[in-house]
Amino acid sequence: MMINYQRTNVKFLTVLYGIIEGFYCDLEMNKEEALFLDTWLLELGSSIYLNEQSREIYELTKQFTNKFLSFPNGFPEGKILDELLTELELLQDKVAEKLDDFMQTCSDDEQVEYYPVIITNEFQGLCKGLIADGNIAIEEVRCLVDWLDENNFLEDDPLIRVFYKYFRNIDIDNLSSNEFELLKNLLIDFCGSNTEGIADGLSLGNSFFDNVEDLDLNGKVVQLTGKFKYGSRKKCAELAINQGAIVIDDFRLDLDYLIVGCFNSRDWLQQSYGRKIMIAKEYQDKRNHKVKIISELQWINEE
Repeated sequence: MMINYQRTNVKFLTVLYGIIEGFYCDLEMNKEEALFLDTWLLELGSSIYLNEQSREIYELTKQFTNKFLSFPNGFPEGKILDELLTELELLQDKVAEKLDDFMQTCSDDEQVEYYPVIITNEFQGLCKGLIADGNIAIEEVRCLVDWLDENNFLEDDPLIRVFYKYFRNIDIDNLSSNEFELLKNLLIDFCGSNTEGIADGLSLGNSFFDNVEDLDLNGKVVQLTGKFKYGSRKKCAELAINQGAIVIDDFRLDLDYLIVGCFNSRDWLQQSYGRKIMIAKEYQDKRNHKVKIISELQWINEE
């Protein structure tokens, strides 16, 4: 089994690969995207351990963002931009080589086990890259559709399937402004970033939560997951108990609410949306379970 620091480094590489794909798919790159990548690296570098191979990629990526942002107003143009895009493509190739090296060390069974996780992490990165500048162009939409088609096994993923559902009845060549806005919000809500300077660390957005009116936890069975703005898990549990809830640690068939903290966990060992959310979604979709997945903000605002 892949030990924790290996998982962390593999996730770093796969998310970075996806981010670069999101930048490069429209054959353009701008200051906002470079700033996003620079911020992501800064936030990441202070929170996880990178091994020697990943640190090499980290430093090369940092050098690239520094070079890109060194031009007047952060807008390299013409031949210089073409050269930088070529450099970005070569950087992505280096990331792919590191990932291939890792997979070569795995047994056949391990490769089968890890591949879906790696692809899911790449999708998170792709979403970050596509929305990094706060906009999504039609070329980027086509890139997203092609990626989803190539990895159609992810339609079984309890959260990524939302994207498949979105595109099922959409004419991508004639997207309305409302459809563009909905897709933009889906990307932001899924990848845990926004257009206000936060590149990572947020939990899922409203697109992936259940709408519960007049929330009342009295007598309800509740589970907490993620990192909470309100405070420690213990503090949050105490608040829920004071509201009359029964707080549990493990998923039970009588679970009423899974409450998700505003922030992602920093451990990077699972998908950003976490195993508990995946279990709850599976129970909703495949077993018609009553559990509702709600955000910390909805809960605290109701308090």
